[in-house]
Amino acid sequence: MKKAGNLTKTSGKLLGNVSKVFGLLDTVDIVSKVTDSTIPLIDKALDRHHEHRRSLVRLDNLVHMDLFEAKAHLEQQGFIVSTILAKPSKKYQQAKINEVVEMSPKSGKLPIGSLVKLYYLDHSLMNQIKEMISLPDLVGLPISQAQDILDELGLKPVPLLLPASKEYAKYQPNQVINMSPKPNLVKNQIKKGSLVKLNYLNEENLLASQALAQAWAEKQANRQEKVLKTLKQTGKIFK
Repeated sequence: MKKAGNLTKTSGKLLGNVSKVFGLLDTVDIVSKVTDSTIPLIDKALDRHHEHRRSLVRLDNLVHMDLFEAKAHLEQQGFIVSTILAKPSKKYQQAKINEVVEMSPKSGKLPIGSLVKLYYLDHSLMNQIKEMISLPDLVGLPISQAQDILDELGLKPVPLLLPASKEYAKYQPNQVINMSPKPNLVKNQIKKGSLVKLNYLNEENLLASQALAQAWAEKQANRQEKVLKTLKQTGKIFK
């Protein structure tokens, strides 16, 4: 009886192992079918990736090159080229006519047919650059001295009297408070003959500004005093 029972158990284990083997074979078959179906998709993706990389062309840095030579070189590579006049700037004063001074994008690998912009100089632009003047910061100088400096530079000073304001109380009379254009906004470059506005206060407006500032300070002090009194009274009520 014991032998029969042991045989039954052994047979059951064998059948279980056999079923596991068949189950594993089924799984392997399914994985194999899925793999077979996805391999073409992966191959296509890899082909597209390699094809895309083959279609990329290295864009060389052509700054300082002749405009027409640079344009011909880029078009031969398959790029679309747009030539644009650069904006006048002192940094181009050593450049030559029809020289590429900037380009966008600057360099790298791009698809064939990409747009490349070439910025260059012509005769008119070179003349403008020669007339560019470095604009000094004149804020804080006496108005008369600021006007003399602008006259010597070939610029046209325009003195403008500011109205009285408490914000101007700390300044001196006939002192440049602000100017337009501001040197930092035009990168210290301005065309010869341009207007430069100089804002200042005379003695009368300065005194009026100081009076406004004093009145405002007294008003603030009175307001603060009222607030403190209110707080003290409120504290007494709740005691």
